[in-house]
Amino acid sequence: MSQYDYDAIIIGAGHNGLIVAATLAKAGQRVLLLEKQAHIGGAAQTQELFPGCRFNVGAQEAGLLRQEIVHALGLTDHGLTFMESPATHFAPQPDGRALTIWRDLAQSRASIQQFSAADAARFADFVAYLQQMSERLEPILRQRPSLDDMGRLFVEEPELVRLATIPLSEFLDNWFESNALKGILGGLGVTGMMRGPYAQGGVFMLLYQAAQGNGGVGAGRFVQGGMGQLAQALATAAQAHGAEIHTSAGVASILREEERAIGVRLDNGQELSAAAVFSSLDAQHTFFTLVGAPNLPPSFVRRVRSVKYRGCTAQVHLALSGLPDFRGATDKAQLSGHIVLAPGLEYLERAYDAAKYGDFSPNPYLDIVIPSLLDPTLAPPGQQVMSITMQYAPYDLRGKCWDDLAEPLGDVVLAALERIAPGARALVNQRRVMTPLDWEREWGLTEGNIYQGEMSMEQMFAMRPTSSPQDGNSPIQNLFLCGAAAHPGGGITGLPGWTTSQLFVQNERA
Repeated sequence: MSQYDYDAIIIGAGHNGLIVAATLAKAGQRVLLLEKQAHIGGAAQTQELFPGCRFNVGAQEAGLLRQEIVHALGLTDHGLTFMESPATHFAPQPDGRALTIWRDLAQSRASIQQFSAADAARFADFVAYLQQMSERLEPILRQRPSLDDMGRLFVEEPELVRLATIPLSEFLDNWFESNALKGILGGLGVTGMMRGPYAQGGVFMLLYQAAQGNGGVGAGRFVQGGMGQLAQALATAAQAHGAEIHTSAGVASILREEERAIGVRLDNGQELSAAAVFSSLDAQHTFFTLVGAPNLPPSFVRRVRSVKYRGCTAQVHLALSGLPDFRGATDKAQLSGHIVLAPGLEYLERAYDAAKYGDFSPNPYLDIVIPSLLDPTLAPPGQQVMSITMQYAPYDLRGKCWDDLAEPLGDVVLAALERIAPGARALVNQRRVMTPLDWEREWGLTEGNIYQGEMSMEQMFAMRPTSSPQDGNSPIQNLFLCGAAAHPGGGITGLPGWTTSQLFVQNERA
């Protein structure tokens, strides 16, 4: 009989925490998953914000989720169904035209042709190049690299190293001439990042999405019933193997014995012991709130404090009485994926400029989805739900606060939407604005960063979660980070939880 209540306790029921619970339970471990909120899913939930209107709050789709995880955990058998959008991106332009990137390469080339014959001719080579580079990146993403691994990378993959250091603008300018196409790709490269396309090292996010994508870089893969169904499928898979999942069960602290994690204390004072503790929270919350800075080496405390967050993402959720009429759209299928307002790299850079000075631009970068087009059950008959992810909305505002500026930001977003879809504002029945401060308050995302820490090169690979590779995943024995704060980072990939739990199971069996 084990001396512990559980073999493993997992803190946080976001998708990574749920993956850890399902993986360990399937391996025969006695697992308890604790979630502070009343609902599972973390920043990938589906909520009925208005009567009959259900929205994906946070992550909008699961195009990056690793297929091997879906198969290994039998998620389709537990209710997970994907819906692939025919179009990946639709980008209205200032002159009234629109560029559509489709899953079908020939269709994409035909759309690009109206902007640049040269770009249309090169697009297939570009897609192949991204695929080649992402395949080289793949081994690094699948396990936390050591210093030796990083050294070999510099020697064996000089092209990857070059791409990691040059600006996104330089990379895209070398391939294409069309502002419309560069705007779409540039938006992908700055997603969730507090930097513009002219900053050094901006190509990595584009490669990261290409390496993780199912169906092409940035290709949307929506979940039938909303993103909450992904969390539910993971929970069902975990429970099928005996895992316990407790909601409304906040963790107050991680219990330690010398330098080893031995369990948790809940907000209600109850103590539960475990041979291992996994935290899907970010480094700040895990080590400072739950462990406590006085219980950690001072050098490690300094490194955790130096982690950059700088959240810059807001969302506006709209209940619409009908489908907006977007400029340049001739087929409803064009609107099935991501609709982006990013008519060039300079547009993105100007939007970022305002954020650098603690403000948001009247001309923001918008990434819009209308999931009810693919799944009508999300909205009442004849109506639509629209979610708009907006950059740049800096967490740190100069002389202002988000409690006062949430609705003004919503007005700016609606004005921008009106420019590419005249009459859209009149279709809005209700709206909900989510700011970086809301991400922090409701989901514990420090400074509202959707990746639990910026995914800049100095905070990736062996330098994630801290700048010192010697820290590893955690300096405390049997305490493991398993969320986006851990390697390889954020997005709905499932890899942080998958790789952490796989390594744990392998070590247990060794």
